[in-house]
Order: sequence, then structure tokens, then C-alpha cells
Amino acid sequence: MAKNSIRDYSATNSSNTDIQSIDISEGCSPAGINNAIREVMADLKDVSAGTVALESPSADSLTVTGDLTVDTSTLKVDSANNLVGVGVAAPDAKLHVLDTAASTTTHSYTKLHLEDSDHLAMQFSGGTSGEQWIWFSDDTTATPVGGITYYHGGPYMGFRVEGAERMRINSSGNLLVGTTTPNDTERLSVLTATDVAISTRVSSASNFYSLLIRNSSQSTIGSIYSTTTSTAFNTSSDYRLKENVVADWDATTRLKQLKPVRFNFIADADTTVDGFLAHEVQTVVPEAITGEKDAMRDEEYEVTPAVLDDDGNEVTPAVMGTRSVPDYQGIDQSKLVPLLVKTILELEARITALETA
Repeated sequence: MAKNSIRDYSATNSSNTDIQSIDISEGCSPAGINNAIREVMADLKDVSAGTVALESPSADSLTVTGDLTVDTSTLKVDSANNLVGVGVAAPDAKLHVLDTAASTTTHSYTKLHLEDSDHLAMQFSGGTSGEQWIWFSDDTTATPVGGITYYHGGPYMGFRVEGAERMRINSSGNLLVGTTTPNDTERLSVLTATDVAISTRVSSASNFYSLLIRNSSQSTIGSIYSTTTSTAFNTSSDYRLKENVVADWDATTRLKQLKPVRFNFIADADTTVDGFLAHEVQTVVPEAITGEKDAMRDEEYEVTPAVLDDDGNEVTPAVMGTRSVPDYQGIDQSKLVPLLVKTILELEARITALETA
């Protein structure tokens, strides 16, 4: 068969007896050799210019001094800007991957699929104090509208929506929503500009737990339980958890030690309410009170705010300080109910005794 292209040549020397029907077999004329060499040079030029494609070549190494294009819709390596485009003819990033598939089949919307049989599929490396970003951009303007950032200087992991950080996980494992400063040592801090900070809801009309509180042994010791119409705030009370149960004790004497008062909170001077002073109740019903009288605690606060650039990226982290502030006592007034009920029973017994005397 006549060899009409370099693709038609054989890897076996003796099989290459003609080039473009020019005889190059043993004993051929010198003119035939000259013409055959010219045809080979023309074929090689076609390969160099891309007119003729090579047949799945392999190489130990490949050096390309200019751009490398494998079908502009498949792969483009721009040598001038050191850019690689997959599915895009004009890459504008170090690695630009474009997928225009609109099918609903599995993985049809996957723009970049990294798979690793071991532990690491993708890694971002940066300086010891800089930020590393994953940006999500608007389809038409390429404006960053969301992103994930890791800041070495914090350190923290931040999540951005509409160009602003909305959630952060700091180095202590605290989750901060709507704020970048943790409230004391809380694992979850939520700051909201609306009337609702945290909302829970179920998808069906059924009873459910909005919150379960468990101890270190994973036993439930409290909960917030809701029906379709009401909510109960529960603490553990099962008889199987208790011992030394006594019903004969003097509640009236203890109740008379309580000192109900009327007052207003300093932050709400126009509202007068009924209640107690926590340290006075603590001597009578200590389980109703948390904290100690006149206690103080250390609080972290922002001395100097963080410096941001025009894109909202943190250039200089905030400077934090520590100060001593009051550690206020609290009261759970529901813990007074057993004392009140027992006193009523004692009073009812005394009234009954007087009525029958």
C-alpha cells in the first residue's frame, strides 16, 4: 500500500518501500531518494503545524516552547501566562476548568473531581500568617459572592456569603455565627440583627425535642420538648435515679425565710417585676441558684479592631485584651415549686385541723 502520510509509515524498516508512491526500495534511483526525502520533510511540516495528528504518541518527557492546544474545547496550556484550561480556550487562572454539561446524569455537574485512595485529595499551601481562599463567583460578573477561607494568623476557618464573613470556626473549636468574637467560652455564639437568633422546626405535625442535654455518660439529664401546641422545659426526675426519698420535712419554716421583692433591672428602668435576690434564696434553696455572690470572671474583648482591605479581606487581625467583669448569679424559680407545694399541703393540714377542732 502506498504511504501517503507519515501516519502510514511502518515501525518495521523493511516495510517502508515507498513514500507517496515514490520508490525507495533497495536499488532505487538517486532521484527517487531525493524526492522521497522532500516528501518526508513536507509530512513532518504537516505534523509540526498540526495538519496531521500523531497516533497516540508516548514520551519519557515532552518540552513545548509555545502554547499546547489539544482541541481548544478540551485542553489549552498557555505558555506565556503559565495557565492551564480544561474545557476552555482562554484560561484566566492557573487552573481553569469549565463544564457546560446540562444533563442530570450522575457527575454531570462536577467541574473538578479529585479522588484519592489514601487520605489527601487536595491541599492548599500558603504562608504562616496569610489567608487561603476558595471563592464562589457570580456566573456573569465573576464577582466573588461566597467563599471559604483559612487564616493562619488566627487561626480560624471562615465562611463568606455575599462578600462578608457569616460564620467562623476558631482555634478553640467555637462556632461563631454572625460574629467573629466568641462570647466567653461558649462553643456556639450567635449574633443576629433580627428578632430571632435560633429557631427550630419539624417538617411534620408531631412531638419532638428541640434540645437534648446529656452528661459525660451520654445520659439525657434535660430537654426542651415540644408538641404541636406547647413546649416543656424538662430536667431529669425519674424515680429510678433517686434514693433516700423523704416526704416528712418542714417546708413552712424554710418558705418563711424567703424574701420576695419588687424591683427593676438597671438596663430596664421602666419595668417593675416581682422576684428574689439570688444570694438570699441561695441560703434557703441552693439548687435554685447558679454562681456565687460577688463573683468575677475574666472576659476577652477587642482592643483594636481588625484592618480589612477594599475586598473585605483581613489584613491585620484584631488586637484582643482581657478584663475582669462581674460573673452574675442566676435563678431557676421552678426549683422553688416543691417548697411551695409542700408548704401549701402543710397549711391545708393545719386549716383542716382547726376546722375539725
